[in-house]
Amino acid sequence: MRSSGIENPMGHPGQRPQTKHIRYGDEQDLEAILAIEAACFAQPWPAELLGRRLEQGSFFVYEEAQVIRGYIIIGLRPPRPWEQLRQQLQSWLGRAGKRAEPYGHVLNLAVAPRYRRRGIAGVLLRTGLAYLRQRRAGCVELEVRVNNEAALRLYRNFGFQIVARLPRYYYQQGEDAYLMRKCFQSSPCLDR
Repeated sequence: MRSSGIENPMGHPGQRPQTKHIRYGDEQDLEAILAIEAACFAQPWPAELLGRRLEQGSFFVYEEAQVIRGYIIIGLRPPRPWEQLRQQLQSWLGRAGKRAEPYGHVLNLAVAPRYRRRGIAGVLLRTGLAYLRQRRAGCVELEVRVNNEAALRLYRNFGFQIVARLPRYYYQQGEDAYLMRKCFQSSPCLDR
């Protein structure tokens, strides 16, 4: 079990303390993750795709009392070609420009329905953002259903802003999504 270093012993006097922690997900977690995925999403990710993401090391799970209660999947992409080109041009012209930075993507964030409204999603999102900052991401993007008020509130509380509406993004249900973006203070958040 690989730990991300976040542990918080909880409990009340007379009770055995429960350990809550965030750790990297692994293949042994796949069954629990699939159950959460099916309970949370009309179009759950297939097991093969989740398995590949687990292998890539940017998949965190929230575990309490040896039960997976939620997870977050993070993506990190290199700077886009035009950003790298802009940096090279500025360098050739003798201008000190901002280094082209990779950007992050919250690919999936889910908490089992019975464990919602306990701050788990916030802990997972904070962990994912810290992971991306450590890897020098300049901005982070995500997509969210336009009618998912709880998720929109969470993301806004973490500094995400709506930058576009994506018509029929969730095509099987015909629902729109918002593209949201958060830029870290050290980043100029280039137009993407």
